[in-house]
Amino acid sequence: MRIYDSYMFILNMSYRLFNMLIPFFIFILFSFIYLCKVEQSLGFGVHDPDHEYKDIPSASLRLMFQDYRSANGQKVIPSLNTKLETDLANAPFFFVMMLICVTIFWIF
Repeated sequence: MRIYDSYMFILNMSYRLFNMLIPFFIFILFSFIYLCKVEQSLGFGVHDPDHEYKDIPSASLRLMFQDYRSANGQKVIPSLNTKLETDLANAPFFFVMMLICVTIFWIF
């Protein structure tokens, strides 16, 4: 099989580009996982009034999809986890402080 030089150049550059992009995609994937775990530890919940994530069983995956939508420019307002909301129902000051912390983390 005969491969012309111009096609070999394109094939070679595509191969090199793909090899350079693999670490970047791994970094992006681990960044989303890290951000999801930080949000879970802060008590973030999934703000889903339209029930778009109802078919996703894992809360971690729902948070990752919410982060992805937020990174793409759609403003997804954070909320507290429902378990944390029920635990903080008797402490309104702490509830407000946690909501402020979650909002500040989301803004920055």
